Amino acid sequence: MGSVYETDDCRGASHMIEHMCFKGTDHISKARNISIEYDKIGAEFNAYTTKRFTAFTVKCGDEFVEHSIDILSDMLFHSTFKKHEYDKERVVVVQESVNNKNSPQHEIVLRSDQLLYKGSSYEYPVDQLEYHKQANHLPYKEVVRLYRTFYIHSRMIISIVSNLSVQNIQKIVSASYFGVRDKDNSITDSPITDSPIHHTLLPQQDIQYSLIKKRGVNNTLVTIGFRTCGRDNSDRHSLEILKRVLAGTMSGRLFTILRGQYGLTYSSHITTDYHEETGDFLLFTQTESDFLMKDSGVLPLLVKMMMDLIKNGITEEELKTAKGNYKGVFLKDLENIDVQCEYNGNEVLMDSKRIVPYSKLYDTFYKNVSKEDVLAVIRKYFKRINMSICLLSEKLPDLQRVQKLFRDFP
Repeated sequence: MGSVYETDDCRGASHMIEHMCFKGTDHISKARNISIEYDKIGAEFNAYTTKRFTAFTVKCGDEFVEHSIDILSDMLFHSTFKKHEYDKERVVVVQESVNNKNSPQHEIVLRSDQLLYKGSSYEYPVDQLEYHKQANHLPYKEVVRLYRTFYIHSRMIISIVSNLSVQNIQKIVSASYFGVRDKDNSITDSPITDSPIHHTLLPQQDIQYSLIKKRGVNNTLVTIGFRTCGRDNSDRHSLEILKRVLAGTMSGRLFTILRGQYGLTYSSHITTDYHEETGDFLLFTQTESDFLMKDSGVLPLLVKMMMDLIKNGITEEELKTAKGNYKGVFLKDLENIDVQCEYNGNEVLMDSKRIVPYSKLYDTFYKNVSKEDVLAVIRKYFKRINMSICLLSEKLPDLQRVQKLFRDFP
């Protein structure tokens, strides 16, 4: 369950349910006792909610896999959702939203997503303070109903990376509540009508701008985003190489230009997301407000860099460095079971047509990406009709000045 399944009357429900699964079960009555069970075996236990799904993660020694799966399956299927615990946890969730609201970086990325995914289910954040200001928001009975609707066997995927044999893992899972159906099928397997996920974006006619004035933010945060492709589109691999060229290393163009040559920013980065039919390529940086619009300032330099990319693409040296870096990252990740576990679960969840083992990702998708491939995706997606620009600061420039910088953008 994730926010893409929610309707306007239950925004934030997925996040709330994630919290409530920690508050006690029919067999482990108190939240603290759940923590104690994991603490006793030195397990790392966490959870997070995304727009597409909610994930619960446990990292433990091989000898404790059975105990960890027993506890986790109990939590997911048998959370008690006591009303007084729900009321207490609402306060915690609201406080988390307040903290996010106070984070300029969180707020500008949220706003960027709203522009990039306008019209689709991905427009809406997992949670935000505005949801909780609505009267009668997230009524207790409705959240319990959603929990019972979505937390069922047919909607769950278990991803396990372990030294234990597959046969042993299958035996452990089958013996847990993951393998035992509840007797009351009217609750766990009741027929439901799914909330449809809307993938179609509202078309853009030009660049979208959002200038957010926020008191107390003395520097200026900048995002420049582009609508791109879905996860099954091969363009994503060229876009990932481009991301490495621009921001994946300390020799990347963003770091070299903005920090190395001009000393305008401390950090900058690029994030990418790919959903079923849509995706985004989002550049983020922040700078002193006086450095934003001046000659050879952050925005003029970013425009110049992007225009050069559209005209000339990347160099052979940049391509070689990006590929080498990517290959090295994949090799290191082979030692990181967290990354592999999440990758496997995502691939099954998103019903990938062909699941490639993590160890073969580089050779399968990135090894043969060419300069021409990267130039093609730059020219395909770096267009006004795909572009959104957000600025957040107490001291904002006039919109007309910002628009003037981008007047020659294709």
